[in-house]
Amino acid sequence: MREMTAEKAATEIRQAYGTWKTQGGEGWMRTVEIFRRADLSLDEAAAGVRHLLRTEPTFTAAHDPARLEQTEDDRACQIPLGRDTVGLVVWG
Repeated sequence: MREMTAEKAATEIRQAYGTWKTQGGEGWMRTVEIFRRADLSLDEAAAGVRHLLRTEPTFTAAHDPARLEQTEDDRACQIPLGRDTVGLVVWG
């Protein structure tokens, strides 16, 4: 069984975002892309997002239905954070 710490999950999320950017992505990345590009469970992704929110001042996570296409994949890949869910992430 693998050991996935919050720091490792945060690194996976950073790498997924970086890959998405190099492939032409701009601005907010949908969290469905994290799961397409990183091998994380919902709990691991949530731990990674919480870690990034604490440690990286330029990282932002949000749930903005206006920015989401609300496909089945979008809904399935929203990251739970307490009472809220995160559907989008961005640095900058």
